[in-house]
Amino acid sequence: MLLAQELYCKTSLIDTLALFGGLTVAVCLLKFTWKCWCGLRRFVLSEQWQVDLRAYGQWAVVTGATSGIGRAYATELARRGLDVVLLGRSDNKLQMVAREIKNEYGRKTHTIQVDFTEGGSIYSSIAKELQGLQIGILVLLSSQCVAPLMVSTNMTHNMQVNCLVKSASAFAYEAVNTVGHSSYTSGCLSHALQVRTEQ
Repeated sequence: MLLAQELYCKTSLIDTLALFGGLTVAVCLLKFTWKCWCGLRRFVLSEQWQVDLRAYGQWAVVTGATSGIGRAYATELARRGLDVVLLGRSDNKLQMVAREIKNEYGRKTHTIQVDFTEGGSIYSSIAKELQGLQIGILVLLSSQCVAPLMVSTNMTHNMQVNCLVKSASAFAYEAVNTVGHSSYTSGCLSHALQVRTEQ
């Protein structure tokens, strides 16, 4: 009789541990499946299911819009039907990018010459320039870089594009695809995979 009770207790403990282990594996598999679905939707399906960016507003505001990633964002947003406010230090470069956008995509542009190194005093003049515009997207890139993940720009000495290093236009294309599919993004699939492997 005592042997039967010990056997029953051991079996009960083994069954309880097996059930707990099974539930743990099931939860881990569900989390993994959810992350895979979110990544697939954000970086792969978003190319087919592009959000109409004009639903957010007629205008996009892009800082650092005269070169590199900022210029690529401005061009991509104009290609997708938004009018673009371009902010940068050089008025000549701003005018050149504005002409390119108008000529190539037929979109309106508005330029604001501003140097963000001047501190908080610049914001009231920017606010005045933006007043009355229906702004849906804001891209803040001035004095920022994508690190440790890389995009080939003048800032990175135009490093060779490969599976881990995107061109500015390819990065902007993929990053804009994620709008409406994610509240946070690393911009493109290869950068998202690098971030996951570094953690």
